[in-house]
Order: sequence, then structure tokens, then C-alpha cells
Amino acid sequence: MWFDAGVNLTNKRLLKDLDGVMLRAQQAEVRKQLIISTSIDEAEQAIKLCQQFPEQLVMTVGIHPHDAGEAPADYKQKLKELAQHPGVVAIGECGLDFNRNYSPRPEQEAVFVAQIELANELNLPLYLHERDAIDRQIELLNQYCADNTLCLTHCFTGGADELKRYAERGHWFGITGWLCD
Repeated sequence: MWFDAGVNLTNKRLLKDLDGVMLRAQQAEVRKQLIISTSIDEAEQAIKLCQQFPEQLVMTVGIHPHDAGEAPADYKQKLKELAQHPGVVAIGECGLDFNRNYSPRPEQEAVFVAQIELANELNLPLYLHERDAIDRQIELLNQYCADNTLCLTHCFTGGADELKRYAERGHWFGITGWLCD
């Protein structure tokens, strides 16, 4: 049996064939799927999906670093409210992405720190994204992340040295398509 810890099920291409996607997952013995939310809107969509398939789906609530610049002023309160849904199992996908810089770095950092604090407060794991920002991301995690807050480094494009730095903090790792690169 499998647990898919990184499903972008709110993507329009997958939503067009939602029943087919869910059926194929069952046929492949994928018993649970974790829907990744990268914005408030995606989290709201994911809640509806979790309500539709409560035995198969769980989700995260978070703001991706690419979307940090578009976060509403009350994003932390909205995330906290959304996190009360029983299907929510983690905060994220959050972190820093200095590769593309779709959002300004100061905004990425502020939104990331707020999500670290929220995960600590709600005793939920962090679902992390990081590209070309390991030094700053580790620095912020060391500064703000509680020792008992679990971390899954999902998007990770570094090598063995970077992997070791996350492992020293006790992180879990997602295996993404980047493994093929």
C-alpha cells in the first residue's frame, strides 16, 4: 500500500478527470493522498476534495514562496482557520525559493516565518519547499521552528551536503520528479 505525499489535485488537468484519478490511485494501491495547498484558494478547494473523498485524501494548508507576494494581509488567520478542518495534516507547502524569485525575498521570508510559527502553535508538521535558499532556510528553521515540529522537505534540489544539513535537523524527505534530473 502506498501514501502519495505530494498530490497537486487542485490542478485543472487533474480535476477534469477526478474520478479517474482517484480510481487509478486505488488500482495502484495508493490508499491515501496528500493534497498540497500553495495558497488560500487552493486550500479551500482542497477542503472540498477532502470532504468528497474523506477516506482517501488529506491535505496541507499553506502559502508557497512563489505566492508569498500575493498573500492577503490576514493570511495567517485564514490559514489557522483552514487548518481546523479534520483533513489538514500539515502546514505548507512553504519555504523559500531564491531560484525564481516570483515573490520578493523579504515577503517570502515573512510568510515562511509566520507558517513556521503556525505549525508550532498547532503542533502540525511543516511541508517544506526550498530552491537555492538553503542557508537562509536553515537559519530561519533553526531560529523559529520548535524542536518538536516535524519537517518534511518536499521540494529539494540540492545535493548530498544539503541533504545532510536537513537530516541533521531530523527532516523527512519527499522523493519528487527532481530525482530524475
